[in-house]
Amino acid sequence: MTDSDKHEGGCLCGEVRFEVSGQPEFSGV
Repeated sequence: MTDSDKHEGGCLCGEVRFEVSGQPEFSGV
């Protein structure tokens, strides 16, 4: 896991990165 997995208020779901503060969208998780 790279540091790219930890985004500011975001979530790394598979190959899609969701940078949403407070409300992360889960896609395929």
